[in-house]
Amino acid sequence: MVKQCPTKLDMNWSLNLMNKIFQLLIATLIACSLVTHAKSALTKPDYQRLNNASNFIESEQYLQAYKYLMQIKEEVVSDYAQTLVIYNLGLVELQQEKHTKALKHFNEAYQRKALTEIQQSNLQRVIAQLNCHEEKWQLCIDYLNRWMKEQPDKVKGSDNFLLGQAYTQLENWHAVNLEMQTAINSVAVAPKGWYQLTIAAHVQLGQWQAAISLQKEMLTHYADNHEFWRQLVSLHIQAEDYTGALAYQRMGFESYLLREERDYRLLAQML
Repeated sequence: MVKQCPTKLDMNWSLNLMNKIFQLLIATLIACSLVTHAKSALTKPDYQRLNNASNFIESEQYLQAYKYLMQIKEEVVSDYAQTLVIYNLGLVELQQEKHTKALKHFNEAYQRKALTEIQQSNLQRVIAQLNCHEEKWQLCIDYLNRWMKEQPDKVKGSDNFLLGQAYTQLENWHAVNLEMQTAINSVAVAPKGWYQLTIAAHVQLGQWQAAISLQKEMLTHYADNHEFWRQLVSLHIQAEDYTGALAYQRMGFESYLLREERDYRLLAQML
């Protein structure tokens, strides 16, 4: 029997999920505005200036916010206040999808080391996500790993996914498996893409049985997905488990999931 190459995994989920995470980043930055928590650490005039800037941002008056922040950048007194101005400049650029400029401001805010310890740590996560968005994968990995070590209780499956995505770009498949399995275990039902990335990493490492086991687990949650059944059959063929391949091809056929012409042809070849 001639081996059939595994069905190509749909990787569009990667970009879509990255965009969802990026939108969540923006929402989180707005909801957790540093100015909101900084009143006691600022002089009254500086707090009022920064609060005015935050009001411009929250009302989506980004041009006014940018001009105002540039104006007050030299007026605020402390290093802390100046750093908050730079941070908010980054937020304004981010809202306008000027990612490179936003990253530059956030990097400057971080390098000044004027924020509180928790603010400094949280900013690492922001910088990591932006570096991933800018395809600066190693920087994304470095910043995200530091943040995860500092605040393990705040790490979510989406953070492990982002780290797994970065490792994928560097073809570090063992690291991909570690992060993605952690992501999958963190939720009751993982997104399809999380399974697909982990299975793809197993395939890259030639870990066929691990890939098959995870494909079966995915099918317990997404049993009506025709392509996932085809991928399971294909993985069995790659593992030279032709008996298993035939069994799942028949199961898919009997479940009315594998009834296309290509499915009939493959079933006939295996009989």
